[in-house]
Amino acid sequence: MGSIHDDMNVHSCDDCRRVKFQITDPPSNIPLSFSYKEVLTYAGNGCGFFARALREPKLWDMPKSLQKDAELHISLTWIDDGPSFHDVYIRWTHPTEYLEDQELEDLHAFTGKDTPLAPYISSRPCGLFVFHQETKNNVKRWLDRCQESHSFCNNITEALPFTERPTRLVAIGSETIHLEEMNTTNPKNYVVLSYCWGDDSKREWHTTHQNSEDYRKLIEYETLPQTIKDAVHITRELGYGYLWVDALCIIQRGNENDKMIEMRKMASIYLGASVVLSAARARDSREGFLQNRRLDKIYNTVFELHAEVEGKGNGMDAFFLHESTENSKDEPIDERAWTLQEHCLAVRLLRFGSKQTRWACLQKDPNIDGGCDCSESTIDPIAFTGKLSRRLLKDHNEIPDEWKFDNWMQVVVQEYCSRKLSNPSDRLPALAALAHMFAIEKHSATKNYYAGLWEEDLPMQLLWRRVGLEDCGKAESIENSNPSWSWASIRGKIQYPYPPYSRERITLRYIDCQIVLKDQNVPFGELQSAKLTLDGNLRKANWDGHVLCTLPSGVGHNTLRRALTPVFDEPAKRLPGLVWLLHIYSSHFSCGYGLILENDKNGSVFKRIGYFEADLHSLGANWLQLHDRRKITII
Repeated sequence: MGSIHDDMNVHSCDDCRRVKFQITDPPSNIPLSFSYKEVLTYAGNGCGFFARALREPKLWDMPKSLQKDAELHISLTWIDDGPSFHDVYIRWTHPTEYLEDQELEDLHAFTGKDTPLAPYISSRPCGLFVFHQETKNNVKRWLDRCQESHSFCNNITEALPFTERPTRLVAIGSETIHLEEMNTTNPKNYVVLSYCWGDDSKREWHTTHQNSEDYRKLIEYETLPQTIKDAVHITRELGYGYLWVDALCIIQRGNENDKMIEMRKMASIYLGASVVLSAARARDSREGFLQNRRLDKIYNTVFELHAEVEGKGNGMDAFFLHESTENSKDEPIDERAWTLQEHCLAVRLLRFGSKQTRWACLQKDPNIDGGCDCSESTIDPIAFTGKLSRRLLKDHNEIPDEWKFDNWMQVVVQEYCSRKLSNPSDRLPALAALAHMFAIEKHSATKNYYAGLWEEDLPMQLLWRRVGLEDCGKAESIENSNPSWSWASIRGKIQYPYPPYSRERITLRYIDCQIVLKDQNVPFGELQSAKLTLDGNLRKANWDGHVLCTLPSGVGHNTLRRALTPVFDEPAKRLPGLVWLLHIYSSHFSCGYGLILENDKNGSVFKRIGYFEADLHSLGANWLQLHDRRKITII
């Protein structure tokens, strides 16, 4: 790696050098101040740092006569009261104008590990080399420490009902590799690869019924795509002799029974791995994940500023500011549905990103090889996110059941449905392990899980809708056996309404659900059929292609146009005709929620075709409940 100036787009100028920080102990909270006129002058001189400060929209929303009195404040954000810092706080102030909620982001600081400011700035530049010797040594040290002393990491798998081992692994010798059948009485330590298959249409390297015998003798290394080669290399470097890759360790064609057996074991395979490798940056199996990074692509512009440590006598030393490089959730692998549960089930995860290599276990916060580690989560720390946690080992009755189900809908299902699947029939199987984990934490029976929804909270969980209200292309139906009332019946993003304050205002009553599984040994997997029996308020409506009409109803057509908002599951196919509105819940804010249904020729069986929201201020508080209750079946 060359110097920072060689590898990145570094901006440095005489006006930048006007920003001179003092690092004191205890730290000072007095910001550096620059008048609007000064900032305007320095930006006019070509200073990118001050020009960036002028891009704040709140500043330009201000009348020009007031702008001249604005001041730019710049200060270090101390970590735990100093004297170390991670970012620089940049805000405009004004003696009379309110300038809160500014859009100008703070800049993050880094410096080299051997510089005078290294003790005061924790972040280092992103690494050019993905798995250089220092990173390898750190990862091996972390793995050894975790396996030797992290009791939770080592005990979690024994406490969970996932004990099956993979049937076969890729045995990695010093020079050759081959498939090896596993002896269950003498289990091997192994590494797992989580990656994106991509559009590798030929897939000639996959294990099939025809080549499986040959693969037991030898897998030609050169025939493998780069992502798999990189995984073999890392496995060797970490000192392991076995690797599990789905495309090689599951017979992909010519033996459906093998695929079904191994798919049942998916949770056990990932939980049982010594470490899971995430090829996060690779879009497909051919791209690989160990190629050098382009630092000039990672960092847009880097600003060189200066600081002096009080009492050290070193004078001003340079450090660098940039916009965040933390990217733990925006890689190609985060777009794929299967990889959500693969990562959640990893006791130890080694993630190879386009900006960072990150390694973490259940007992230790993430480590990185460079860049930022400052991601902030808006998720409640006690929420179920699918990740392994200590909650699985003990009862957490202090968490209300409603919160747990809200987590399932708002955190897990919405995130999962935002990801892509190549095979539509995998819509439920690719979430099966997380559903099982939720059942363990919730102490729910597996028979209470209905196509992605939980019986104990079923009325609220029926209230999903496709995203968004205007875009008809983000979700489409899937030709599969998933019932119309499940989010698994469509492809694409879905969303739930904001969780209610109380379920007491739910009017729909659950009666029964009959589920026929494709494989009885996989209770959270694919279905053959499903039908749901409910009791609720149902009223006729007519869809004219633009408005839901329920005339005569005592409500005018224009009022209905404003008050009823339909979201059809397949808007492109929705022709005018008779529909039914099934009320589920009304909020304290006079908003009603429910499903849009259509029925068969006999009128006894219904299918879900959409979701609606109703403004009960306009329609009347009980408008959706004026008709008699009715027992119905939805398929």
